[in-house]
Amino acid sequence: MKILAITACTAGVAHTYMAAKNLENKAAARGWQIKVEKQGANGLDGRITEQDVAEADGIIFATDVGVAEVERFEGLPSVQGKVKDGIKKADEMLDALEQKVKAGGAAPKANVASFSEPEEQSNDNIVVKFLKDWYKGALSGVSHIIPLVIIGGLCVGLLNLFFGYDYTHLYDEAILIEYTGKTYADLGIVSAAEGLAGSDISAIKNEVYAAIAQPEAKAQFESSLQGIVHFLYYSTLKAFNPLLVCVLAAFTAYGMVGKPGLAPGFVGGYVAWVVDSVRSLS
Repeated sequence: MKILAITACTAGVAHTYMAAKNLENKAAARGWQIKVEKQGANGLDGRITEQDVAEADGIIFATDVGVAEVERFEGLPSVQGKVKDGIKKADEMLDALEQKVKAGGAAPKANVASFSEPEEQSNDNIVVKFLKDWYKGALSGVSHIIPLVIIGGLCVGLLNLFFGYDYTHLYDEAILIEYTGKTYADLGIVSAAEGLAGSDISAIKNEVYAAIAQPEAKAQFESSLQGIVHFLYYSTLKAFNPLLVCVLAAFTAYGMVGKPGLAPGFVGGYVAWVVDSVRSLS
């Protein structure tokens, strides 16, 4: 017997691969051939091809989030469960799939057996069903923004490592000293951190930006270390914040309705970010 499996957890790391390994071991013990596609932080690891689908007798879905490109498996006998079922109840899932295959298939999209707990098999009304779909989609969205969060954290960590805790404010006092002859002490500010936390922050910012508004001063500032750090940090934040929201919204929609939800979700996330930004400025 040759079967396929899809595993995917919220984070797309540990449980995804634990479920995959357990299903592989249990299937091998029965003498079955199995190919498992791990949908996680690394993308589609061990991608299932059209030939694999054509040769397979059935497929197991052990997922907590939306399945990517699920339309590939339409018409294939399947068993659906959570990723924890792939870890703790792999034998039961294999038994359920074997019974499904032996029973034969009916209509392509109806050829699915649920491996949920009894209390999860109730007939939900449309609102409850939508909320469950949204929750599953949200988990899918979170799993896809994890790499972006890691990159953001890494950037902040490197700036902390090389420029210290007050890296975001390094350029302020340097520009004040160089172009106005004033320091934080002259303004009654003890440190950069206190300067940004204090009530005089507007005055400080006004003097800084007034100082670098002159063409010569601006060119000198942009070529300095402080200017480079300022540009990299703030330009990265400017692009990163909306990107994070857009990717979250896009893959939340993708987890709910599949590929058709990607573009609307991305646009919806951007609109939500713009509206929130405008409202925060008003």
